[in-house]
Amino acid sequence: TKDITGAIEDDADTAATFDGVDGLVNCGTLGNFGSLRSSGVTLECWFKTDNANEKTLMGVENAEDIRLYMNAGKVYFLMADDNYNFLVHTDADGYDDDTWHHVAAVWKKSGNTVKIYLDGAEMDITYDTTPVGNLGTFTNLSGDFYVGANNDGGTDTPFDGELDEVAIYTSALDESDIFIHYNIGIGTGTIFNVTA
Repeated sequence: TKDITGAIEDDADTAATFDGVDGLVNCGTLGNFGSLRSSGVTLECWFKTDNANEKTLMGVENAEDIRLYMNAGKVYFLMADDNYNFLVHTDADGYDDDTWHHVAAVWKKSGNTVKIYLDGAEMDITYDTTPVGNLGTFTNLSGDFYVGANNDGGTDTPFDGELDEVAIYTSALDESDIFIHYNIGIGTGTIFNVTA
């Protein structure tokens, strides 16, 4: 369902509700994310859910994977190419409490660093899989990128709840950028319109 009130105060843009069955947004094939191979990636959104089951916020799962999902109130971030893979999750849980939360999952190629931010703060994370190799090839990221589902048309771990301000960056946003995004969302930041 589109056109519902979103996470950001006084924002004319609206959010969307996903039914946990087959609701999704297909963003099309993103190829190898272009400069991701030389820089990094950030997946960012606002989410709201009261469902503790595993559910995908966004991602592509094919020969190579990038996925941001939740399970039992924790946030998980998965990336895998032909040479390297990792799966991490937040140590903190309770983010399935039916209130809006901001999340940003960041991978920076330099140093192969992984971070998850929730509501503007960097979270303690645990590796579910031990990092192996050097991530960053991404020559076969051939599936469609979905919001609210995996790369299988939405039948596997579809999202049940609301999503807003979904963004994919082919760079690793730093903590200050993420904090600004979060503050704008809670009404304490300022949006500046810059003109040349």
